[in-house]
Amino acid sequence: MEDLILKCPACGRSLKVNKTAADGVLVCPNPNCNYRDHISRFTKVQLKRVQCRNCRKGVITIDANHTGNLTCQNCKNTDDVLNYFEMKETVGNKQNTEFQTIISPKKQQEKLSVIGALRLVEGECNTEIVKLKPGINTIGRKAASSDSNIQLDSSDKYMGRKHVNIEVVTKSDNSIEHYLSDADSKNGTMHNNEKMFPEDIIILTTDDLITIGKTTFQFVIEKS
Repeated sequence: MEDLILKCPACGRSLKVNKTAADGVLVCPNPNCNYRDHISRFTKVQLKRVQCRNCRKGVITIDANHTGNLTCQNCKNTDDVLNYFEMKETVGNKQNTEFQTIISPKKQQEKLSVIGALRLVEGECNTEIVKLKPGINTIGRKAASSDSNIQLDSSDKYMGRKHVNIEVVTKSDNSIEHYLSDADSKNGTMHNNEKMFPEDIIILTTDDLITIGKTTFQFVIEKS
């Protein structure tokens, strides 16, 4: 078996990684370093990590070629792998599985007929209501150098100038879905008090909490 000799991103200590390894957690052997990460970040195997749709606590690793069912090791729930991926039409009208990490909520997916908004719950922000628009809403702290199309008047230094994306999509049945993803922010994004993985795309439902930096918003449907 071939091994890769890498350096720990945190302390620089040498790490030995099996080149063919597909799963597991890599832990730095340095007792003074707490670095740990999924081994797929260091190998060429294309994997995705997703939260279990049932318990929202278990983390499932999926190979891009996986078919059939997945079992969460936390709650033992079994689910079809395709429930974690978005189906899109490709040239020739053939169905193709787009390997994005689409996480549906635990509760039955509600069908929304209007576009939602974000309501400030807590944090140093003068923007109390963020109205979303069709398409990609890129949200971040207001700054001259920001290219976000929704800029928040905030003094929260942990909020990035380009922090999260919320894509508003109208489905074929005219229902509306809101897809939350982190925009490669420095400090990450929390959804319902759980940190999102960089590849996560979460379908929002009413009352979901979104924390960017130290500022928390609630996803709401405003009554007309």
